[in-house]
Amino acid sequence: MSHQRTTFTPSFAPLRLGVRHSERHRIVTKVDKLMDICDQLEAQLTTTQTDSRRLLEAVLHEALAPAIGQAA
Repeated sequence: MSHQRTTFTPSFAPLRLGVRHSERHRIVTKVDKLMDICDQLEAQLTTTQTDSRRLLEAVLHEALAPAIGQAA
């Protein structure tokens, strides 16, 4: 589940919305930091899912190994 990261730069007029350039910059910086955190969490979830799958496979292999050996 990977996504292309783009930087969001709002293009609205600061006077119309009452938001100064410095405030817009602060908001964009905050959003970029939050997107970095989301990317890190996504990577951790992927790693955790992979580890969980490998652990399950190992447990099943170990649990079924004696049964497979007795059946042969």
